[in-house]
Amino acid sequence: MKRSLTLIAFLLLLPSFQEVSSAQEKPTADQPVSATLQDLFSHLEKHDQFMGSVTVLKDGNVVFNQAFGQRGLTAAGEPVLADSQTSYGIGSITKMFTSVLINQMVDAGQISLDDKLSKFFPDVVHADQITIDQLLRHRSGLKNITATPDYPAWSRQPQTRQAMLERIEKLPADFPAGEKTEYSNTNFLLLGYLVEKISAQPFAEVLKEKITDPLGMTRTFFEPASTIENNADSFRHINEWIKVPPTDPSVPHAAGVIVSTSGDLVTFISGLFAGKLVSQASLDRMTDTSGGLGQGLMSFPFGRKRALGHNGAIDGFRSGLAYFPEDDVVIAICGNGVVYPFNQLMIESLKRVFAMPAELPSFASVEVSEKQLRLYEGTYAAENFPLKITIAVDGDGKLTGQATGQSAFPLTAKSDTDFRFDAAQIRLEFFESAAGKGYDRIRFQQGPMKQEFKKQAP
Repeated sequence: MKRSLTLIAFLLLLPSFQEVSSAQEKPTADQPVSATLQDLFSHLEKHDQFMGSVTVLKDGNVVFNQAFGQRGLTAAGEPVLADSQTSYGIGSITKMFTSVLINQMVDAGQISLDDKLSKFFPDVVHADQITIDQLLRHRSGLKNITATPDYPAWSRQPQTRQAMLERIEKLPADFPAGEKTEYSNTNFLLLGYLVEKISAQPFAEVLKEKITDPLGMTRTFFEPASTIENNADSFRHINEWIKVPPTDPSVPHAAGVIVSTSGDLVTFISGLFAGKLVSQASLDRMTDTSGGLGQGLMSFPFGRKRALGHNGAIDGFRSGLAYFPEDDVVIAICGNGVVYPFNQLMIESLKRVFAMPAELPSFASVEVSEKQLRLYEGTYAAENFPLKITIAVDGDGKLTGQATGQSAFPLTAKSDTDFRFDAAQIRLEFFESAAGKGYDRIRFQQGPMKQEFKKQAP
């Protein structure tokens, strides 16, 4: 997808977690899990770092299930609080549901994992070489449609399946099928269309018939959010919570359109691993991550523990679903306003779930003089990077950053030279010139991406 210094409409997320040294893995807390999680999320809510819902299942029992913050605004701009039945966009966790539906069709003998894509969509590049299994495992080589330069221009407008297929058919391959694993939303768009083609039903109806109704998931939907009662809007935070314009649901489709609750997600993954949705053979294939990714599933390390699940992001929504089979623990987080880095949010939550030592995050900032801030002003550029960053001091004496063609964003000081814009997980560090005459470069970081920029001459 196009690099951006603000929130991106339709994201892909890859496995993370980790942290937690082996020395910390021994349980130490005497406080109940519910109390430690309550403390964490109340603290995050108080500091405008998180809005959403959280559910934790241990040994088959729900030990925590609570919503935080608002789900939307009234016409007068007043907040409407969320509750445990509020549904949130779950982004790419949708892929788990799509994988289940495909594997149900495999179990029923309707399709084979060895079937070639050309049997269903012959005009896609390399369709005669790509198998259904390779689509499920992100080994098709098909270019990620959400990474194309024109994606932002049409992603918020309704799209027909034919229009989406025509876009996919024009995309070149990134590599030969089966050569490697590389995450691509295109794979699951095609799998969703395949579900509809074989069943001769809309995806929403198949989802309801095969997954949500059998498991009693009453707050999970594959339809426009605006039609769902008690559905959450998503937000970003710049001095206040600001509503994020939604991606049109026809665009992410089976790669990322489902809305659900954290409670329903716990029900879903519990039902999956209890053998209620697919055969054991299909479940074994889904959870085989030896090639990097499973079939619509990921493996997440947490210290010496390992979870299976997926994460997701779309518009301002962030979500995570993880099942720890050896511990019989499930955690689901659905956020519609997430400033605190989401992977760290999962880590902090899991520390408390497993009764490990943990402290509440600090959101303290430092005061930097306007005289010092003025030293950073200027336009910074990087070789082979499409955007420039302009650093300026605003009328209130606060430092701001602005990428080419985008709105300015506020920067919060963590030290004299270290600044953050947590809403987009941006960190900027300023460095003095070699001659000691002012500051002439910044190190920019957004999530895993790092880039060094140099100040241009005025």
